[in-house]
Amino acid sequence: MGNAARSRYLEILDAELGPELRALLDAPAITNLHLNEDGSVYVRGHGGERRENLTVSARRRLALLRTLAALDGTVVSDERPILQCRMPGRAIRVTGTLPPVSRAPMLVLRKPSERVLTLADYVEQGALTREAAAYLARAFIDHQTIVIAGPTDSGKTTLANALIAALENEQRDLRIVTIEEEIRELRVSSANAVQFLARDGVSAQELLRLALRTNPARILIGEARGAECYQWLRACNTGHPGGLLTLHANSARDVVERIADLIAEASVTPSLRRIARTLDLVVYVEHDEARGRRVVREVLEVGYTNRLTYRSPVSCVS
Repeated sequence: MGNAARSRYLEILDAELGPELRALLDAPAITNLHLNEDGSVYVRGHGGERRENLTVSARRRLALLRTLAALDGTVVSDERPILQCRMPGRAIRVTGTLPPVSRAPMLVLRKPSERVLTLADYVEQGALTREAAAYLARAFIDHQTIVIAGPTDSGKTTLANALIAALENEQRDLRIVTIEEEIRELRVSSANAVQFLARDGVSAQELLRLALRTNPARILIGEARGAECYQWLRACNTGHPGGLLTLHANSARDVVERIADLIAEASVTPSLRRIARTLDLVVYVEHDEARGRRVVREVLEVGYTNRLTYRSPVSCVS
């Protein structure tokens, strides 16, 4: 797409979003915007989920999908009813569907939280006990290797950023290397940091191999999805301890086997013993519906003596 055409499509997108949706996307407290099949609009952020006094017609939702697809160099249609892309000019992930996948056009717009919560904020909000916050900060500072796991939109990256802030508060100018896909969500303030982004044919696995040549003190991976887990574990076990990785999982005790499944994608036979002996901590986060907020549900120390072992060193939620 040429520059003139792209500029025109960006103008069209701005008009299709309109002032109401733009205002929601610009709101610092909002991290998710749902344009639902029935036209309803819901938002989610640090304060939970709520319905907006706003509707978006099916025609408008379809127009948004088509414009976003055009800007991404693809199309959405009955034959290709799923769109996953990034919104140009904004750090926003777009997931959209058309019939027959959904009953009507639907979009979910996800953006990184603009506010970096500290561990003290977690304690103040009742999402983590003071003892657990101190334990996690000290563990990360002391080079323990940590996996933060949880369902989609459970606050994995938010907690990772709180740990990064605690680390940088104690050890400034660290050579931290981050690896993410599509959008940079891990917040690193050190001028000595390198933040890699996997996209356009460059995989996270390739970037991890590159990271090892950049003299990293810490290697952090956001949203591990594949074989990069194998390279990350090898790095943590051979001179680069204190890594951090976020991962989708259904429980804290599922994490080691989930990593094993991802390692198998690298055509490597996974070893639960090796994984468990490389990892120090698994931290599980989720959205507590009763409290209307994200919480740190569990912290487990991982080990292996003839079988996987777990120990809970601290209580997380009061």
